[in-house]
Amino acid sequence: MLDGAILRPNLSKGLWLGATIAGHLISGEVLRSRYGLSTGVIGLSVAAFGFGLAAGNLAVGRLTASAGRPETVLVFAIGLIFFAQSAFLAKESSHVSAIILLALRGFASSLAAPANTAVQASRAGSDAGFVLASSESTNNGALLVLAPVVATWIGRADTVNAAILLGACTLAALGVNLLDRQSLPKILPGETA
Repeated sequence: MLDGAILRPNLSKGLWLGATIAGHLISGEVLRSRYGLSTGVIGLSVAAFGFGLAAGNLAVGRLTASAGRPETVLVFAIGLIFFAQSAFLAKESSHVSAIILLALRGFASSLAAPANTAVQASRAGSDAGFVLASSESTNNGALLVLAPVVATWIGRADTVNAAILLGACTLAALGVNLLDRQSLPKILPGETA
């Protein structure tokens, strides 16, 4: 578990997924405060995240095959999460733009989740169950810390600090993944050139 090749993907997933879920939890309130939307319209708007998830689930196999490694998909997806979530929170744009950013965040999340899981499972070997469970605990811990903080800020209409905190977590996850990629051999065991 303390092996860096296993610890880095676990830490990364805790950071990006905790920040993404915390960001999703406050999305409805951001939409309400910015656009004065009804609960029904907010529900329909936030559903864009789900449509993005579905699109990402359909695309992840092809993208992973073309990228060659799940680590590559993971770096791309976390960068996309950072962009979409930061833009959604930090800049008041049109309602349509907000919906597009929610869908983009969902798309990126559904690329990142299976890529991260594939990395973890392939490195954990016979300890895959434990490694994946510990990863969920890391994610839940991050969410337990982040959600109350960003919810308090959003309650005060402070989307900038929420964007900074969630963005910092997502950028930290991206940094961990970039360091991880540098530490890996060019060809992993079981791969061909």
